[in-house]
Amino acid sequence: MEPLLQAVFEMAAGFGRPDKDVDRDGWNNKWEESLAVFEQYRSNPKHELEEPTNAPQNDSEILDVAADPSAPAVENQADHLFRKSDILLSVQTFSMLYMEQKRASAGIHFRDAWVSMTTEKERAEIVLEALYQASSRSKETEICRQWCPDSTVEHLSSSPWTVVNLSYKMASSEGLLCPLPRYPPHPIVSQLMQTSALRSLQTIVQLQRAHFMTLLFWNILLAFYKGSEALEIQALTMQASPETKKYLRELTEVTDFCWNCSKSKVEDVELSACAKCQSVRIRTCYCSRECQRKDWIRGDPKPHKDICGQSTAELFNEDAMYPNPKPNRDINRQIEFLRKNPECDYAFWLSSKPAVMFTCSQNDPHAREEFIAARRQAMRTRSKKAVTAMCRLVLPWMVDSDITWERAARQLYREYGHEIMIKDIQHYHIILINYPKDLKIVREFLKGKAGTVTV
Repeated sequence: MEPLLQAVFEMAAGFGRPDKDVDRDGWNNKWEESLAVFEQYRSNPKHELEEPTNAPQNDSEILDVAADPSAPAVENQADHLFRKSDILLSVQTFSMLYMEQKRASAGIHFRDAWVSMTTEKERAEIVLEALYQASSRSKETEICRQWCPDSTVEHLSSSPWTVVNLSYKMASSEGLLCPLPRYPPHPIVSQLMQTSALRSLQTIVQLQRAHFMTLLFWNILLAFYKGSEALEIQALTMQASPETKKYLRELTEVTDFCWNCSKSKVEDVELSACAKCQSVRIRTCYCSRECQRKDWIRGDPKPHKDICGQSTAELFNEDAMYPNPKPNRDINRQIEFLRKNPECDYAFWLSSKPAVMFTCSQNDPHAREEFIAARRQAMRTRSKKAVTAMCRLVLPWMVDSDITWERAARQLYREYGHEIMIKDIQHYHIILINYPKDLKIVREFLKGKAGTVTV
């Protein structure tokens, strides 16, 4: 196997690594010796990632090398990590709120305090403590460090600006709630993911890397302010505004929702699950007999009477991605193009030229999910909020495309009947997904399409 890839997998085994509870410095030094293999690759620009000659033959074999024995079975590990994306968003949100709280109470932002009030020795002690605390959560979390060559004490403490830059990757710079988890990239890791042995595991690696770097930054904040995690989270939740409290509850609770109207238990709605569906381990909930009746007769994407107690194959298929019947000629044109070009997430047309195709970034495993869920709801209900949510993800792409915002806005107006302004998108910074059914349908469809890994 290619030496770098082999070295990364060997990190998971932890051969010769001291017990971190007994010899913290020795434990970290051994980790940093292992992570140095990434820097050796960086220092030799002529070196290229060759395709491994004896690479693992399938995803299960690759995961088998890196899996923690106490973690879920290999075939379930992708789903296990996928669920951790909700934890990422929770911790990143708490990190941002914590920095804002400390700025309000101390009169100085964490970033300014870190630069002006710490020495290199103090930073090294804080980073080592944060590495230890992040790794102590579970063996699985520690193994995630194998994809984090930038998680060394020297790298994070030699210059104060390194952690400042990390803070911008982990939390919003404007103190706004982030609607999606952040996935900090690393150039060598990203290139490594393009080898045939790991290309299909790109999502898992991104989640593992983001999981560790998120917990590392959160623990840097706690170590810097000498805070207790449980007490700080409790204080943040108690001091938050009603809107933020609701947002945090949605992040930290697994919620059911009404399959007809999308009301959830977060809104103090009593939900009842369909008994027949529950017998086959499918949760289809309703807030009232009226919603259950409506979904039974004319449910979306299919009447519940046609699928009650059956497998989800019919519910989470490609047909479920689009409304039926089609709303209008322009949306129908969009749907037909997307069906013929599955690699495209949205199409914009220039006069007398081929369509310009937009595809969500593969660097963010959840961006495509949210975009397609918003697209599905926009096509189904023509909701301005859903159209705005789509535009928030499309707008950065337009900078390097042939499409101007004015032209795109005219097309969206023809399709959905809403005039979307740039200011609408800029002010749309708190996106509490109010279309959980669309998101669930899209998530399950993409998950099934990719096998065990959701793109």
